[in-house]
Amino acid sequence: LGVFLQGQRAGYSFTKVVRNEQGIALESMTQITLTMMNTVQTLTTHAFVHTEADYTLKDFIIEISTAGHPTRIEGTLNGNVLTLKSYSQNVPQTQNITLQEKPFFPDAMEEVIKNKKLKPGEELKIPYFDPTTQSSATATIYGAAGLNCCGLTTTTPQLSGA
Repeated sequence: LGVFLQGQRAGYSFTKVVRNEQGIALESMTQITLTMMNTVQTLTTHAFVHTEADYTLKDFIIEISTAGHPTRIEGTLNGNVLTLKSYSQNVPQTQNITLQEKPFFPDAMEEVIKNKKLKPGEELKIPYFDPTTQSSATATIYGAAGLNCCGLTTTTPQLSGA
C-alpha cells in the first residue's frame, strides 16, 4: 500500500498475516521518506509478531532504521511479564514490565470480538499491548443494536475510548 503525506507519495506499507491453530504470525514493513530540517531522511520499520492460539501476544521483533541509526526491539511474554530487549547502536538493554493481565495483539482484536459473539448491550474489555508504540491499554467494546443484512440480523460491535 502506498503511504501519502499531503497528497504526495512518501513511501509504502506491506503486511502479511498467517492464521493457523497456533495463532497469528504477522510480518509488517513500512518505508517512509521525509524531508526534515532540509535533509531527506528515510525511516524503515520491519515487525514480526506472533500470538498464542487465543490471540494473546506471544512475542515480537521490531527493527527501526534511519540513516546510521538502526534499532531492534525484541519482546517476549511469560505470563503477565513482558521482557523487552532493545539494541540501539549495538548497545543492549533489557527491561521487564509486569502487565495487569496477558494482553492481546491489536491486529488480532477483530478475531477476539468475532469469537465472543456480543449481544446488544453486552460489554467486552480487551487488554492490548502495541509493540510499535510500546504502550498498553484496554479497549472496551459494546454490542450495539443488530443490523439486518441478507435476511440475517447481526450485532454491530462499537469501540469505546481506550
